[in-house]
Amino acid sequence: MFSYEGKAAPLFFWGHRGAPTLAVENTVTSFQKAFAMGLLGVEFDVQFSRDGIPFVFHDDDLDRLAHIHKTPSRLSRDKLQRIAIHDPKRPQLGEGKIPRLADVLEVVPTSRFINLELKHPGMLTEENLTRMLRLLEDYGVLQRTLVSSFQPQHLYRVKKVAPNMPLAVLWEGEPSTELIRQASQDLSPVMHVPVRWIEQFEIRDWRLPTSAVAVWGLKNADDVDRCLAAEVDAVFIDDPDWKEHVLPS
Repeated sequence: MFSYEGKAAPLFFWGHRGAPTLAVENTVTSFQKAFAMGLLGVEFDVQFSRDGIPFVFHDDDLDRLAHIHKTPSRLSRDKLQRIAIHDPKRPQLGEGKIPRLADVLEVVPTSRFINLELKHPGMLTEENLTRMLRLLEDYGVLQRTLVSSFQPQHLYRVKKVAPNMPLAVLWEGEPSTELIRQASQDLSPVMHVPVRWIEQFEIRDWRLPTSAVAVWGLKNADDVDRCLAAEVDAVFIDDPDWKEHVLPS
């Protein structure tokens, strides 16, 4: 089972979609920059193309990053690789390409970790999941991979194909200790929660003693401080410099 214990202190830092303040999100360059800045792990979003190839992209449409009114998972991998993407909020970053999962795995250094978030269920078939897991094994990162999703049914599908695959449940809404306990028993004690849970709710009211907690949705380095004070295990950050706020070089 995946554990943050012993991997980093006082916090494990995930690069959320790589290093999106330094390169277009979810691109190979973004992940390379995150690793170069010393992050132990990167988080990214995986979908499957029409022809079953796992690729890395967050949105369920191409509007925001490519100004194209199409659903990426309905396109073939050949068509996807010809699409240029850019961050409209950070035009200075230039353009990027939508990578295959294999393209990303090629640049993951030894001893670094990946958090693979499964998106959009349309092509989430047993065949495609098996193909994805085989890629992780072929590139030697299977033991350093955490698979997460907001949809528990996605994780149950993974568990069916690979019973020992480390999983994490992504949470939103309001915390429910009963649901958290059930998910921890059925799927994984690793839970990824929104930063507002730290700000709005007492952590002792929902955190289980056996749970590992990572926090997403951070807006700035001050949020890192809040998570550190709450004694969570990990955080997802957009800017690698936030790590230096807690761990000065």
